Amino acid sequence: MKLPKWLRRNSGSEVELTCEKCGATPDKFAVKRTSKEWEALVPKKYKLRIIDPDGWDRSGDFDYSFNKEKITKNEFDRRLSVSTISVNVVFFTEDWETGEKIC
Repeated sequence: MKLPKWLRRNSGSEVELTCEKCGATPDKFAVKRTSKEWEALVPKKYKLRIIDPDGWDRSGDFDYSFNKEKITKNEFDRRLSVSTISVNVVFFTEDWETGEKIC
């Protein structure tokens, strides 16, 4: 997943960061959920299936890594990207939460 290019905007005494293309703020990327919760949020149209979860801790405590550890959407996407997955639509070219193209 490409990270956004941030624009610095001065508003009074504070600096506000926004994505150069879509206007998102860093807060959007700070929400943390378990991988199980993120997986449940992936729209059904993708038919996401994690075949080999290399992005999660398989040798230690997979249950904690997938079901209890709170991570950001970016981290969930990173873990998916290094795992073997099956999807029926190009998955990493759009934000699966909003359906918008990734900037």
